[in-house]
Amino acid sequence: MDEVEKQLASHTGERATWWLCSEHVTVADIVLCIWPERLTFVGLMERYWGSGKRPAIAAYRARSQAYPAFMAVPRR
Repeated sequence: MDEVEKQLASHTGERATWWLCSEHVTVADIVLCIWPERLTFVGLMERYWGSGKRPAIAAYRARSQAYPAFMAVPRR
């Protein structure tokens, strides 16, 4: 998680709107979007990125949730 946070936090300036690896959603983003959702589902969000811990991951999760393809996936 620390490495993902570091990578996402490094996206500044021209890269501020990048996803994990590029300005476009990639397979890496699709895989990564599952991870915070599963942790939230099992109640571990606060432990890993809530309350200001890892703010880049929190912002990434919010951004991924607003992505049209992500919103189309049914949730329990």
